[in-house]
Amino acid sequence: CVDANTVMQERVALLGDTELREVVVTFKGQRIEAPQLGLLKTLGLGGAHFKRLPIAGVTATRAQIEALQQHPLVRSVRFNDRLTYDDDVARNLTSVDSAQASPELKNAAGEPITGKGVAILVNDSGVDATHPDLAFGDKVIANAAGYTNLRNLLDLGLAEREMFPFTPAEGIPNTDLGGSHGTHVAGIAAGDGTASDGKFAGSAKGASLIGYGSGLVLLVLDTVGGFEYALQILDEHPEYNLRIVTNSFGNT
Repeated sequence: CVDANTVMQERVALLGDTELREVVVTFKGQRIEAPQLGLLKTLGLGGAHFKRLPIAGVTATRAQIEALQQHPLVRSVRFNDRLTYDDDVARNLTSVDSAQASPELKNAAGEPITGKGVAILVNDSGVDATHPDLAFGDKVIANAAGYTNLRNLLDLGLAEREMFPFTPAEGIPNTDLGGSHGTHVAGIAAGDGTASDGKFAGSAKGASLIGYGSGLVLLVLDTVGGFEYALQILDEHPEYNLRIVTNSFGNT
């Protein structure tokens, strides 16, 4: 395991003077406020920033990246690398089979623990809540799409680079338009098994689901948006009792 800061320094050193790269900037503190936005503006940077997490995405040159790395307000700078999804290894890694067979896993009334009363946010390619196992408004109680395309923000024809607040699109029955990965993850987590008479119910079939779709092609910033949305849900809907965020992505 190589130190991430060392790897970042080596990669930045390979950039050409005028080469633009997407980077994820994490600031110290609780959230982004005027000083952090002022720093990005001073450096001539534009992109998108989260409202609750102290994280922004910008496109920057090597000199701008190095200036960010050296600033006392900045905790870290990482490339907005493309990620990949983790698939069928998850069932073994989570020990679902042995957990479901355990006689000790019962609630106070002696009933099997199903996840009832708990919400799970699926941070993935999205959730198709038109599926019988994942009915929108019943099983899937919220569904949002969040795409953070930094390049597109630069193509808006603005006279100056600006910072835009991250705002996901909510209330969408099907947010899984490009991949279907998130839909099968949602089913594995808490699908109610309607389409198979219970045969293929999820591991926590009593839990509620919240979908967050970041698209088929996802980058670091897109997946971080899922955690931003989770914090939004905690702020705006504490009654959902969101306790879990499931994430099925990574890279080598």
